[in-house]
Amino acid sequence: MKYVYVILTIVFTTFGQLVIKAGVDKLGAIQSSGFHSTFQYFVKAIGNIWIISGLFSALLAAFCWMAALSKFELSSVYPFQSINFILVPVLSVLLFQESFNLYKAAGVLIIVFGIFVFSRGI
Repeated sequence: MKYVYVILTIVFTTFGQLVIKAGVDKLGAIQSSGFHSTFQYFVKAIGNIWIISGLFSALLAAFCWMAALSKFELSSVYPFQSINFILVPVLSVLLFQESFNLYKAAGVLIIVFGIFVFSRGI
């Protein structure tokens, strides 16, 4: 039961990344690298429900992380944040039809192996 906050942190972080990507896809790309264009883009982003949801999810993830750290040593739970590096790419392929190649697959497998090895020490 004490791992609930760690799991919720992962869920809210992953959800936040995915909905921010959905919001950015709806907004389109920033038109130029100038300050004015970038500022206008962020003003539009603040009104986008997907972006708002993603930022709120990030806030919830931060609160859950604080709760998790009240129960665990940082060095014991921080590596589990790397689960996001598995979930986000896999879900990005499914939801946004992003590319997934051999190098990305190898990276995901290395992360899974690292989490497995690390969890043995807990």
